[in-house]
Formats: sequence, C-alpha cells, structure tokens
Amino acid sequence: MKECKSCAKLNIGTFNIDFIICKQQHKHLINNAQSYGGTIVSSDHKLVKTTIDISKHSQWKAKEKTQCATKARLNIAQLGQNKNVTHNYTELLSQVDEEQKVNTQWKLIKQCIETAAKNSIEEVPKHKAYPRWDNEVKHLSDKQKQVRLEILNSKEPQKIKDLKKERNFMLHKIKEKTKQLKNEHLDELASNIDKTSSDGGIFQAVKALNRKRFENPKVHDNDGKQVSNPRQIQLIIANHFKSKFRDDNIHDIEPYFGQLRKLKSPITEREVRASINNLNNGRAPGSDNRSGEFLKFAPHLIDNKIAKILNQTFKRHEDLNINEGLLIALPKPGKPKGPPQNLRPITLLNSIRKVLSTIVLNRIRPKIETYISHSQSGFRPNMSTSAVVWAHRWLSAKILNTPNLQLNITGIDMSAAFDTIDRTLLLKTLREIINEDELRIVQFLLSKTTLDVKINGTSTTQLFTTNVGTPQGDSLSPVLFIVYLENALRNARSKETPKQVLPNEIIYADHIDFVGTDPPNINDIETSLKNFRLKVNVDKTEHTELRKDKEDWKLTKKVGSLLGSKEDIDHRKHLSNVVLNKLSNIWNRPDKVKQKTRNKLYNSLVKSILLYNCGTWSLTTTDEKRLDSFHRRQLRRILGIHYPTKITNQSLYKKCSETPLSLQILELRWRLFGHILRRDNSIPANLAMLYYFNENSNRGRGRPTTTLPITLNNDLKRLQNKDVPLTPKEGLHKMQKIASQRQEWIAFTAEIKRTAEEQPITF
Repeated sequence: MKECKSCAKLNIGTFNIDFIICKQQHKHLINNAQSYGGTIVSSDHKLVKTTIDISKHSQWKAKEKTQCATKARLNIAQLGQNKNVTHNYTELLSQVDEEQKVNTQWKLIKQCIETAAKNSIEEVPKHKAYPRWDNEVKHLSDKQKQVRLEILNSKEPQKIKDLKKERNFMLHKIKEKTKQLKNEHLDELASNIDKTSSDGGIFQAVKALNRKRFENPKVHDNDGKQVSNPRQIQLIIANHFKSKFRDDNIHDIEPYFGQLRKLKSPITEREVRASINNLNNGRAPGSDNRSGEFLKFAPHLIDNKIAKILNQTFKRHEDLNINEGLLIALPKPGKPKGPPQNLRPITLLNSIRKVLSTIVLNRIRPKIETYISHSQSGFRPNMSTSAVVWAHRWLSAKILNTPNLQLNITGIDMSAAFDTIDRTLLLKTLREIINEDELRIVQFLLSKTTLDVKINGTSTTQLFTTNVGTPQGDSLSPVLFIVYLENALRNARSKETPKQVLPNEIIYADHIDFVGTDPPNINDIETSLKNFRLKVNVDKTEHTELRKDKEDWKLTKKVGSLLGSKEDIDHRKHLSNVVLNKLSNIWNRPDKVKQKTRNKLYNSLVKSILLYNCGTWSLTTTDEKRLDSFHRRQLRRILGIHYPTKITNQSLYKKCSETPLSLQILELRWRLFGHILRRDNSIPANLAMLYYFNENSNRGRGRPTTTLPITLNNDLKRLQNKDVPLTPKEGLHKMQKIASQRQEWIAFTAEIKRTAEEQPITF
C-alpha cells in the first residue's frame, strides 16, 4: 500500500485499511475476492468484487438448524404431582425382559420412563425473551428509516433540520415504547414468582427474571484469533481437554478383574431407593437426557429393575455404557477470555451412573473416614469451611494477644486437582481400605470413561476416551480425590513428632495450609506430590506471616473468608449488596411480589451471603451496631421504603419477620462453637483452641485486642450465677462437657441469647 501524503507530512507513516466482507464463519462461501481503487465517490474504502455461493450458505444454515434444534422439554416438576405417572410407569416397566443384555434392558427402561412421562405430564413452554417491538414500534422504525434516507438525499438546510427533528421525535417514541414493553414483561415474570407453590419454582422464576443471554465460550485458535464457528469452537475445546484427560503413556483400566462372579453383597432395592432419593432436582441431564426426577418419582418397581440390572452387570461382566459424560466449558472468573486453558470443564453424567456412585459411596464412607486425616475438612460429613476459618481465627487471636510470637502459614493449591489423578495408583490405594465388591464397583466407574463437548445444546458426536482424573459430576469423585490426596500427603509429611499442640495442617479439599513457627520446605512437598501427578499451582501459593505488628495478613483469604474479622465483614457487606442490586427487578415491584415471598428470597439469596462464616467473627459493640444498621437498610430496600418515609425498627423487624442481625450472629456463633467441641480433639479447630490456652506466654501490656475468644467470653459474662468463664483449660473442658449433651447445649445457647435480648444494644 502506498504512503498517504498527508500522513507523510505528519511523519505518521503508512496505515492499513481492514476489509471486512462477512463473518469469519461464512468465509468458506467466498471465492475470487479482489479489491479495486479509483471509484467516483470519494471514500477511504475500496470496492471489493467477489463470488459468493449462496447454495452452500443455505445448506450450512439448514444443517446448523437441524443440529441445534432442541427437543421439547417435559415439565418434570409435575412428576411428583401427577397420579397417572405411577400407573403408566408400572404398566410399561413390567414388560422389560430380564433375560436380555443389561444394556438392552436399560435402554428399554429409559424408553418406558420417557413414554410414561409423555403420557402423563405437559411440555414446558419455551422461554421467550420480552417482545422488543410491536406494530407501533415496527411502524415507527420503518418510518424513521425513510426519513433518514430523505435527510441523506436532501440539500436544503431548513428541510434537513425539520427532518432531523421529526426523526428524533420518532426515535424517542421508539425508546419509550420498548422500555414500556420490557417493564410489562418484567411485571409478568415478577407476578409468576407468587404463582408457584414450591420453593424450587420460586427460585426458577427469579432465575428467569434475571436471565441473561447465554453466549458460547470465547475461544482463540493457535494464531490467537477468536473463533466464531460453533463447530470449530467445539473442536478446539475437545482437543484441549483431550490433551488433559488422556495420556497415551498410561494404560486404560479394564472394567472388571478376575473371573465371572456375582457380588458377594448384591445391590439391594433399599440401596437403590436411598441413592435415587439423594439425587438433586433441577439438575441438567447427561447423555441419556433423563433428569433425576424421572427416577425419583417413579414407582418402587424401578428400584427392583435397576438393582437387578446392576447385579447382572457385575455377574456377567457386561458393558452397561453408563460412563459417557457431556462436557460443558465455562470461562474461569477473572481469567482472560480466549485461551482454552482458561476454561473450566463441567461434566454432566448419566442418572444411573449417579445412582451407582452414591451406592458405593454409602458403602465405603465409614472406611474412608477412618483413613482420612483429621486435618481434612472438605467433602466430609459434619465438617465445613466454618471449622477451617474457626481454626484460623483462634491462631490469629493467639498472635494478636501475644507479643513477639510469629506463625507462618503457607497455603498451596493444586492445579486441576481432580484431572491429574493416576487411576491405577488410586485403585492401589483403595485396595488397602475397601473390600472386593466395593473395589469392583469403583474400578467399573473409572473404566471406559468418555467425554463429548456440548455447545448450544448440541454435542460433537466425536467422543474421546479419558484415562486420567476422576470423572466429575457425581458424589463419589470428590471423596476419591481426598483419599488420593491423603496418600500423597502421607509421603510428604515430616516423620518428626510435633513439639507443641499446633494444627500443622489445615486442609479443605485441594487447598492445604501448612502452619508452624518456621516455614515448611515447599520444594520437598512439591516433589512428593509430583510423584502422584499432583501439581502445585505456583500462582496460588501464599506465604503469610502472622505477627502482631503487621496488618497485611488480615487481607489473606481462606476458603472465601478474610482472616481479619473487620475486613471480612466489609467484604461480606459488599458481596451481599451486589446480589441485592441484581434483584432490583423484584424489590422495585412490591405490588407484584408478596412480602412473604420477598422475605424468603432475601434470606436465601442475600442474607446467606452476608452471614457466610459469621459465627467466626470477633465483634465489638460498635461492630454489632453497624451490622444491625446495615441489615435494617437492606430490609427497608426490599420493602420499598425510602426517604422521607420512616418506619420504626420494631415495626421493620416485625414486617420482615426478622430479629436484629447481632442476635442471629450470636446464636450462630454458639451453635458453631458447640458443633466444633463435639468433634474429635484432633481436628484443626480444636487444636487451635488448645494451642491458644495451653502455650505459656505473656499477654503484654494494654487492653487486649477483641478476638473470637474474647467475644465468646463477653457473651458468657452476660450470664448471672454461672461459673463458666472461658478461662484456660478448665473453662474449655467445661464447655466440652456441656456440648457433649446436645440438648443441654441448645438450652445453654438459648439462655445466652435470651440474656442478650434483655440487654439490647442501644442505638
């Protein structure tokens, strides 16, 4: 391209003009494209001459429409309400021949399920976006286009001015009308919230009210250019995850081992029903296109059928074809969009696989619990993130009230933890923990696993086999992971006995915090984990020094909570306000949504975020006042009460069926305290409390900093004639004795709350 004279004078140099003829996904339709200069009309563009094969475009669109067409969905919410379903199920299931191959039997059962459902329940109406135009908008739109052409063709200044004024008036009318149509649509959706009878229906209606248009994941090719063709996107995603989940240097696991034989403890109907009842409603189905509700609301005859099919599978060593998963790629939050490595895989599994996974999980759970270290809190019953944060709060309390004491916390995270597991090594570990039947079922679930990428409701139909990692999407996979991680950590742990009562490890799932007065040797830990194909995410490795004279550690985040209580409270306030603002379509329509429903939505969607791990907060009287004030401000928002309208605090709480937030936090704090005291003394939360009381140290001069132990002790001071202060050793032992009797602890907590209500915070 020649250098522009005007640009040469300005010493800018040459410049390029991009020729955009069509979308990238239509590029294959264009042939013999050439550009020509020297046009009569003055322009900085060039004339492009090309050949476009329209017939190919029509064929491509027809194929795309056929592949992307979605089947009508049944209203599965009616399965539990329709009495005809049971009769139709029973009649059809009785016709299944048990002598056929198990795969054929399961296909027939799936057909029976679909036929019975179609004959009994209605289809879900397809979701429609709000009408962006009607006849009036269409008429105004066509008219303003004509006026625009007149403006371009006219050479009279006064006429152009009048035409622009006329067109601006029409554009204003179009804007007003489309806004009115949108508000009418939102009013209709808001009214539907109160028309549903179940909680699940209410939250589905809220989801529809705040629905955003779903977009395909943005993917770049090898040249860094964004791909727009859905088929190319699927291919790039499939190749990326195939390289992660498939290692040709590793032998595939066989589904069975040993001779043909039945299970020593056959799967029972009761196990099947318990597993089916454990399936969650409203979950996306796998490749079988059967949601859990199809099994959950079926007659108990299906329990017998499924139990026989599963037992026959292991007796005959037949292939049931239940290990196929659909892979949906979602962008990782906070990561640049485009590179495939910034996509997070979500796997949708078949319903019968979920049933079998839950059955074997219920069998092996007690044995796994005895194998896993007490430092692990993830994916275990009666354990949660609150226990992890509780331990960190007591460690920080020790630091804040003890001069010249320092603790080092090194937090590491696994990179794609579930996706790097060596299945052969996992089975070798399980062989020492579980019995033969359970091992056979787990090996069957880990063998011949396949994935198919799904975009826009369609899959590639190009399955790829996986042999690395645990298939995510059921309840068994996370438990298998923590078993695998525990085996790896046993090789990484120091053989020396700790010299002090200190939780050396605080683990939640794949996040591990190593605690000590000296930092651990990360290189040795990484080497030990690498022997098990586990990779430490270097970008997420955190080295935190807990010291009284430093404040930066308070902004360190552990399982969603900041280590500093005040910092965490401010963070929770911000997050709850974000969700509150997203639901403005509900709060701004008090005439469309009942107050009772709005209260329920606020408690479930907003207050739950605000009170996340609130039982671990250390609160002063000022903190409690500010929290109560913030809470009331949100309550006035959902009631639609704004300045200058006023309402008393008592009336506000009564209208919203609420109590002061400080009292709710107090109750949650003592419920969590009792829950932790009833756990084993070796869990990090209890070890942290023992470390706080047992280690001899001088508190130092001055008023002590308000910490969680001091907050608990202040709660106890409100009690009269009760000699139960939270003092070293004796007080903690008394608390453990009371907490061991659950009913006694509930009464004790109620008494603390009652005394707090009698001595309210004055505003």
